[in-house]
Amino acid sequence: MTAVQVACSAESGDRRGLGILALEDERLLFDGAFRLVIPLLEIDLLRVHRGSLRVTWSGGEAMFDLGPRRAQQWAGLIREPRSQLDSLGVRPGARAIVAGIPDLGFRRRLKERASAVVDRAAAAGEPVDVVFLGVERPEDLAAIASYEPLLARDGALWVVRPKQGSGVSVDDVVDAGRSTGLTDVKAAAFSLTHTAHKFVVPLARR
Repeated sequence: MTAVQVACSAESGDRRGLGILALEDERLLFDGAFRLVIPLLEIDLLRVHRGSLRVTWSGGEAMFDLGPRRAQQWAGLIREPRSQLDSLGVRPGARAIVAGIPDLGFRRRLKERASAVVDRAAAAGEPVDVVFLGVERPEDLAAIASYEPLLARDGALWVVRPKQGSGVSVDDVVDAGRSTGLTDVKAAAFSLTHTAHKFVVPLARR
């Protein structure tokens, strides 16, 4: 999933400190002052106490200080995780394009849900429901224009950029998408390191 993450303090044994807590496909990951990897299938006990999420699993016990409301939300997400593809609105049977995203795990999950995952050349002549376009540099944003004509009128184009270090800002992405006539509607966490920005065809052009 890698669509949910939060900065918090954590404690496990004699280790404690600040970091990022992320809920991924099959694990809970804390990375910061120290690192914890908790497979979801190995969690034996999950409870909220005084604003902290307490997790007991086969490898030990950890406490994440999230605050009362957020701790309850995370407990619910861990018990009934929403997949990355659900968060990105990928419907079963969708026709999709993935470009510039080397995440093999994402590609595998997408292929399991989609009816077809094709490249730009193979998509010619038949609209696609969703495009995932990875960008690493500002000049990569020019590719949006070549994918917009392939998009179904009710489809979505997600621009996926690194959160840090790429030089591609939110404004860069939004301006590039709008310049092709698309409308930006929201942003979502794609992974611990990347953010996805969603664009759709304006209602007037559908």
